[in-house]
Amino acid sequence: VSRMLMAKCTLAKKMTAAELSKVKGGSIALTTDGWSSRAQDEFESATAQHLTADFELRMLPLSITALRGPKTAERLAKNVRDELPPVRRSMNAKKTFTITRDNGSNVTK
Repeated sequence: VSRMLMAKCTLAKKMTAAELSKVKGGSIALTTDGWSSRAQDEFESATAQHLTADFELRMLPLSITALRGPKTAERLAKNVRDELPPVRRSMNAKKTFTITRDNGSNVTK
């Protein structure tokens, strides 16, 4: 089961990277959000959104990461940079026009 799940994740990452590589410049928006489980484990997700040529909104999950330690702005920014390498080549700064973070009340300096 674990091997099958990893194979599906690898395929999904490749498909996401392929789709993002076709997006025209300056039209990818990134969002991140954090939440806690009932057991108080903390997680963060990253998602890319873009419009197709037919103006269909596409939302692509990029990562879900367990967070450990204090939630500082610097750590959260580093986490986004570190978790995006699989699609970074297809989603460069020229294609990304905004990054939005939710859960701001929990972020410290």
